[in-house]
Amino acid sequence: MTRRHLLETIAAGLTGAVEAPISLEAAQHVHNAAEQEKRASGRYTPKFLNEHEYRTVQRLAELIVPADDVSGSAVDAGAPEFIDLLCSG
Repeated sequence: MTRRHLLETIAAGLTGAVEAPISLEAAQHVHNAAEQEKRASGRYTPKFLNEHEYRTVQRLAELIVPADDVSGSAVDAGAPEFIDLLCSG
């Protein structure tokens, strides 16, 4: 399975174009790609969202899944990067 095919499958799943759920393998591939960029350059550069949109996604992710005493937030988990990378595919 190619990276392009994985991203197309994920994008189709998000838009409801197909009834099949996004595979864990496909989601993990996108997450790993975002994490590799963050490690290589020290920060993630949005691929699809402009800076304002990306900050909005970060804030919404923080509000939806905030950090608590046990675990980190959606931002800590890389949700904004994941969302942006999916949108760019």
